[in-house]
Amino acid sequence: MVANKTEKDEIRDQIAQQLSQISLDCSHLHTKHYLASNSAFKLDPARSHFEEVILRTLDALPPYSQDNIIVKTPHLFHSNREMNIQILEDLPNSINLKSFLLSEVSHGISQNAAQSLGRALGSWLRSFHIWATKPAQTKVRTTLSKHKAMEAIKYRFNYVALIENIERFPNILEGSRDVFEKVRDLAAAEFQEQDDDEGYGIIHGNFWTGK
Repeated sequence: MVANKTEKDEIRDQIAQQLSQISLDCSHLHTKHYLASNSAFKLDPARSHFEEVILRTLDALPPYSQDNIIVKTPHLFHSNREMNIQILEDLPNSINLKSFLLSEVSHGISQNAAQSLGRALGSWLRSFHIWATKPAQTKVRTTLSKHKAMEAIKYRFNYVALIENIERFPNILEGSRDVFEKVRDLAAAEFQEQDDDEGYGIIHGNFWTGK
């Protein structure tokens, strides 16, 4: 969500000016250098450059398609690096997996349908990781390894937050402090690795179920 109406209007006008130069229409707007749901959470706008690289490369990865289920990443229609503007494929009337599973609509889902959905998601993710380790993706792996801002975010929320959660739930987590600290330190050491041949590759950071 954009912080205020004035900024929203400015973003809309900037994008409209850019779209006037190409034959594409945009129905939904994102924010600038912060999370759509939290304007206080700043993000490096250069992240869009790395997103462009991986999305264009992922066009070569076939989608998973079986039992009327299709799993794929969105297609990038247009990118303007100077303005950090992207036009992405979107499904505006869709809901995330968590919302679906918690809704009444999913209560009648059959076991076979649920298994098909889980199998589809797992199969595509497995194909993604296999694809990402192949020699053909060496260049994209090298490029993404330079995205240090995102590495810092992943480290902060996936590992440092483990320690902070101990203070929030001491009765539950205090006994695991030593393990959490070792995991944090191990992750910190791994983030220092620069050699792509050491077993560190691409992860799909947005493969989640929603809020």
